Amino acid sequence: MLAFECEGRFFLVDCGADATREMVRAGLDPTEVAAIVLTHEHPDHISGFALLIEKLWLLGRRAPLPIFGPESALRVAEACFGVYTTDKWDGLPERIYHPVPPELGAPVFRDETFTVTAAPVEHPVPTIGLRVEAGGRTVAYSADTAQHDNVARLAAGADVLHREPAGGPCLSGGGGRDRARCRRLAPGARPRPARRHGRRAERGPRRLPRDGVGGGRPAHSRLRPPASSASARLVGATGRSRGPAR
Repeated sequence: MLAFECEGRFFLVDCGADATREMVRAGLDPTEVAAIVLTHEHPDHISGFALLIEKLWLLGRRAPLPIFGPESALRVAEACFGVYTTDKWDGLPERIYHPVPPELGAPVFRDETFTVTAAPVEHPVPTIGLRVEAGGRTVAYSADTAQHDNVARLAAGADVLHREPAGGPCLSGGGGRDRARCRRLAPGARPRPARRHGRRAERGPRRLPRDGVGGGRPAHSRLRPPASSASARLVGATGRSRGPAR
């Protein structure tokens, strides 16, 4: 799970566990989530979808909720939620599904704060990586993928590339050789050592290096305008700012 925040607005990427709990731990109001992006249909990325919708309803969310992702991921999420009897849940927010086409630069959504585009990456099921522009900063997110040219294209000129350790020569290794391969994916970024975590994704957020290439699963990416001292500040499980990258 990953949340992007800028200027008081935020959206959520994936919901493989209790996303509401993790948003609260990161200091975010779940009812204010602007959108949900599902990168692919695997359960570690969407199994918490039905629980998320229920908790948003219980917390008072009534506004429609836009949901973006590959058509197959949206179909699975909708089917999972559909097995529950919700016809008596008065005020349940409408889920509005928006399929993202599997093409480089595919528009995901754009509002007054965020411009989000996508590209297909390499995984056993249809999967999209993301490019998020906000506050004069750009973050690329590989999603689960082996080494793929589209990751480099998403990361071109980005301030941060966050890569998922999902296998392949770039993502499954470690040390300097691994970082050298990933440096070629994002020539403008300053690679930092990937922090390997033994904990599973469901056990909470991770720290994401902000000025370069990093591994692990972040919880919250707070994008600051260029005038700020931090290009991106991440908040961990306690909601405390971890400060700018050095």
